[in-house]
Amino acid sequence: MPHIDPALLPAVFGLIGVIIGGLITAGVDYFLEERRAFREETKERRKRLIDLKRAARLIDQDFKWALASHDLTIAMKWWSHPDLEPIRLESWREHRSVFAVETTLAAWKALIAAVGAMEDYRSWSTHAIGRNEWTIDADGLRNLEGQKERIAKGREALKPFLDVAID
Repeated sequence: MPHIDPALLPAVFGLIGVIIGGLITAGVDYFLEERRAFREETKERRKRLIDLKRAARLIDQDFKWALASHDLTIAMKWWSHPDLEPIRLESWREHRSVFAVETTLAAWKALIAAVGAMEDYRSWSTHAIGRNEWTIDADGLRNLEGQKERIAKGREALKPFLDVAID
């Protein structure tokens, strides 16, 4: 067995100490960085879910308002005055990018169709009232029923996002 000079022992132990200390420091730094990255990821996920839930609730409220307007218009067979704002699309315009990423293609198409129905209602009522044609004929009522169905499907597409759990 080789013999180690006792004068070198402090240097050998010092070198071993430096190596062990470096490994401990690197391990702690790695652990802390992983924890920081996890916290940041959790924070971003939470923010995304909050934005998604807020957007879903605001858009759902506009869809409910549009459905109520359709129900009233169909029951009365008479266009609502535009000042009543039967159709509101501001929330959709502001938050649609959230749903473009988060929804399935089928849900996205249902949302687009619902908004299209709301835009059609707004356009048809504006044109009819502009021509002073307040009453709605049987064809118009069938079209309104179809619009109402598309809006209801849009609300169904929003349901998974209305009560999404936020950690």
